[in-house]
Amino acid sequence: MDTLQKIMKKTGKNKNEVHVLIELKRKNLDYLISEEGAIHIIASELGIVSKPEFKIKDLQDGISGVNLFVKVVDVSQLREFQRKGKLGKVRNLFVKDETGELYLSLWDDKAELDIKINNTIKIIGAYVRKNGKELEIRAGRQSIIDINPKDAPEILSNINEKKEEKTLKTAETGDDIRLKACLTRVFDREPFFNNSDGPQLIISGILDDGSASMRAIFFRDSVEKIIGMSKKTAIEKGKEAILDAVKLFTTFFLVGRIKYNDFTDSNEFVVNSVHTIDVGDLVDDAINQSINI
Repeated sequence: MDTLQKIMKKTGKNKNEVHVLIELKRKNLDYLISEEGAIHIIASELGIVSKPEFKIKDLQDGISGVNLFVKVVDVSQLREFQRKGKLGKVRNLFVKDETGELYLSLWDDKAELDIKINNTIKIIGAYVRKNGKELEIRAGRQSIIDINPKDAPEILSNINEKKEEKTLKTAETGDDIRLKACLTRVFDREPFFNNSDGPQLIISGILDDGSASMRAIFFRDSVEKIIGMSKKTAIEKGKEAILDAVKLFTTFFLVGRIKYNDFTDSNEFVVNSVHTIDVGDLVDDAINQSINI
């Protein structure tokens, strides 16, 4: 029995009457959702659980009404922006299942959900878009996010909880890694680029983790973290103030991907999130290394 039939059985309405409910739901959400997305929302409101059907390997650009289980590997900071005169919010998660990995973008009220690394989440009614060369899942008002659902598949518990901690010397093209490193140099380039949400922050420079050096690129909230100011303040202050504020030789935990740059004919590290390091963690690391733990 498919979801539409379950709604008919639950409500006692015929197919045409249910389609009226679907159109009303789409109208209430300004037609921002597909018919399939409306069906999932109505089913959820009626207490009908939609079973996730996709795996990450099955996803393609343009698919909507996506349902799947994933495990959270990394969580970025919440970012705010202006959209048509209204405040918008977005948070990016790096997620995995047993077939692959990609980014999940949570928009507006979904961006405020208390989701942590290692959580399992069930996504209902999301859609897939291509961001550059990479696919990402997007969950907005029409989507449903269930944190640590009881019906999550057991196989997700066996997925690595963190990205592998390689070094810049051992990492290879395509690796998603987490490392401790610092910027030793920042390039004198324009720290802004424009997209549909207006001006965004971007900084590039040379990263060093003690094993090797590599060109690195920081975007959006990652830039905010290494310059210690918000995007709004950065825009007001301008290029020189932004570049001067970069925290050179300050060690951070960085999470991102090694990508090959055709123009420079070399690998570069695209930083997805920046995390400050607790001094106590560094002391514990030093003690553990000294006693060979």
